Amino acid sequence: MKIKKMIASLLSVAVIGISMPVFLSDSEIFVTASTNETYGDFQIKKYDDHVEISKYTGKSAEVVIPSKIDGLPVTGIGDEAFFECMYITSITIPDSVSIIGDYAFKECKRLASITIPDSVKSIGDSAFYYCPSLSSITIPNSVTSINDSAFYRCESLISVTIPDSVTNIGDSVFSGCIGLRSIIIPDSVKNIGSWAFNNCENLTSVTIPDSVKGIGEYAFSYCTNLESITIPDSVTSIEDSAFSHCTGIESIIIPDSVTNIGVWAFDSCENLKSITILNSACKIGNDASTICNSYDYDNQTASYSGVIKGGIGSTAEDYAKKYGYVFEAVVPDFLLGDVTMDVIINGSDATFALQAYTLVNSGLDDGLTDIQFKAADVTGDGILTGSDATIILNYYTYLSSAKTDENTLSMVEWMKAQ
Repeated sequence: MKIKKMIASLLSVAVIGISMPVFLSDSEIFVTASTNETYGDFQIKKYDDHVEISKYTGKSAEVVIPSKIDGLPVTGIGDEAFFECMYITSITIPDSVSIIGDYAFKECKRLASITIPDSVKSIGDSAFYYCPSLSSITIPNSVTSINDSAFYRCESLISVTIPDSVTNIGDSVFSGCIGLRSIIIPDSVKNIGSWAFNNCENLTSVTIPDSVKGIGEYAFSYCTNLESITIPDSVTSIEDSAFSHCTGIESIIIPDSVTNIGVWAFDSCENLKSITILNSACKIGNDASTICNSYDYDNQTASYSGVIKGGIGSTAEDYAKKYGYVFEAVVPDFLLGDVTMDVIINGSDATFALQAYTLVNSGLDDGLTDIQFKAADVTGDGILTGSDATIILNYYTYLSSAKTDENTLSMVEWMKAQ
């Protein structure tokens, strides 16, 4: 009997919940119920204080979304609201809208122009997925994130303005935008997602700001006309296949901030003649295709006829030797471990490194110049730790005990031997 009463109580709550407000006791947030209604060519969800467009059923070429319906502001364009609306060529979105939902305008194949107002804060996943007639778009300063596949295969898209408010470019955002020719990524962006610009075959130049820390896998793969790209010192990782099949790139410098180059990162870059890897300890994907400009598909073998440049005893040299590629030593403008910049490594360098680490650990500036920091960061991970100071001190001990200078290992060679 008790079980029957419990079930009956639960059912009554479920039924009541459909027509009554729901209270979330933990957070005490009041969620209003909505009703589904029709307003002209729009199906809407009507709440107590706002309205969302849930579906467009008309066949007009030019659509104007109202700012108010029955006195309530239209604040959102729901998921799939204009999905496969084949007749639409232009859409006007009012200033009242703050959210464009997932797949909102997916496959609107004749949509050529749209104005996104400053009120919009979020552009949902695949919001403009395969809108092949869309030629240009300005994203307002109110938007902080461009979500995954938002402009996937917008093949006529020639120019995009990304505002300083955007901090994240999601996966596949501009993938397949074959008309896109150049793009400036603002200083606010911290991450470029996987496949973000994949197959943008007419993209010739990209400016990556100092704010970006990671370049996702396949981010610029098959950008066949990309001729030059500068990777800033802020980037710490280049993921798998990030620049694969970028046949226009002839040379590239990987800064010493990069600690990881993923497998196939520069696969089949047919015109690549020179790649410089400045971080002596950078992890390089263990495959001949990670850096290659030719691939024999019949025999499934990769080759590289260019030159790999890096420090003596570096992972770049190891990689080149392993796969029989040409290596050229680059003499750095500092001696790794020489924090005092006096061209010798001794106990003072370890002391300087330890003092800098102590300052950083206390939330203060390390007190080092950029070149001193590079010398102190012997592990090449972009941060100073007690390990850096310990390694410098141990290396100094090794130097002090070495019998002759001729057989003395460099800092990098010594670290690899430990």
